[in-house]
Amino acid sequence: MRAQLGSLGTQRSIAFDVTDIRKLLGWMIKQPMKGNIEQAVRTIMGAYLRQLGVDAVARGIEIPGLSVWIDTQAAIRR
Repeated sequence: MRAQLGSLGTQRSIAFDVTDIRKLLGWMIKQPMKGNIEQAVRTIMGAYLRQLGVDAVARGIEIPGLSVWIDTQAAIRR
């Protein structure tokens, strides 16, 4: 069907809901996309740790499956 404003058609797209995140992540880790999962986890945990702050991390936090420490480097200010 054509109208003066253009043509009318349909478009298909994939939609989904996560119903069990633990099962989904377990499956994803076993797939070739494991590197993508690790990168996403690094991004999420990095933001979470920055939100906590250096002092809180320095005092010590325990997160299962994560080793976290304070790395001290020289910084040059100009």
